[in-house]
Amino acid sequence: MSHKALTAVLAGVLSFLAMGILVGCPPNAYHVLTLMVTPIEGGTITLDPDKAVYFAGEEVYLEAVPNDGYAFQRWVGTGINTTINPTKKRVYADETIVAEFSTTSSVTEGEGEPEGEGEIVKNGNFEGGAQDWTQVSLTGMDMICDIDACTGIDGISSSDGTQWAWFGNSATYNYESATLFQEITMPIQEEAYLKFYLAMPRSDMPFTFQVLFNGTPLLELTEEDALLFSTYQPVSVDISDFADSRTVVLTFYYYSMGVLGEESAVFLDGVVIE
Repeated sequence: MSHKALTAVLAGVLSFLAMGILVGCPPNAYHVLTLMVTPIEGGTITLDPDKAVYFAGEEVYLEAVPNDGYAFQRWVGTGINTTINPTKKRVYADETIVAEFSTTSSVTEGEGEPEGEGEIVKNGNFEGGAQDWTQVSLTGMDMICDIDACTGIDGISSSDGTQWAWFGNSATYNYESATLFQEITMPIQEEAYLKFYLAMPRSDMPFTFQVLFNGTPLLELTEEDALLFSTYQPVSVDISDFADSRTVVLTFYYYSMGVLGEESAVFLDGVVIE
C-alpha cells in the first residue's frame, strides 16, 4: 500500500471515529438551568457561569440576593434543597431551581395570624389547582391532577373533591424529582398538627417522599411503606415546636430513580394545620 493510500485510509478511519464520537455523544449531554424566585418581588439570583446550556457535570455557583424588605429562606428544586447561600451544585439534567424569600416582618415574633383565625395552609385540597403552591418537577409534569383529566391508579384519585397532588414518574422516565411547597405563617398555640391524606397506589421502583419545614425533614416514607397506603390514609405530624407565629416553608418532596418502564406514585390531598 502506498503512503498516499495509507494516509487516505487513516484519514477515513479518523473521520469515522470522530463521527462515531459525535454520534455516540448522549443527546442529554447539555442541559438547561431554569432559575425562579418566590415571591417574584423577593429578590434576584446571580449565576456563575451564566450560560444558556451547561455540559453534564459542570459546576455552577448560585447566590440569592434579597430585595429591600425581604430575607433569603432557602434553595429548593431538582437536585437541591439547602439554606446555604451562596451555594454551588453540579448540573446533571435539565433543572429548575427556586430561591425562596420571605418578608423580614413576617419572621418577627408575635406578628403571625391571631390564634385560630384564617386558613393556615392555602388551597390544601388543591381544588384551586396549583393556586398558592409552587411546583417544580424534573420531568416537567404537572403535579396537580384533575379527576377529569387524570385517570388515577387502580380507582384511586382524590381523597375528596376533584383534584389532588400526584408525585411520581411515568413509564416514559426512569426518574423524577418533584417539589411542591408554599410559605405559611404558623399560629400561636400549645399544640399544632400538620394533617393530610396520603396514598401510594404504585411502588414499582424505589422512591423517597419527605415532608419538610424550612428544609428540615419532619417525615420520610419510601416504597417499603406502600402497603400501609394502598388506599388513602390520614397522616398527622406534630409541629407544636413551630407554633410560635414564625413563617415557614411547607414542602412535600419526592425523588425516584429506577428502571425505565416502571412507575411509582404518591397521592397527596387534604393538607391542613390544626
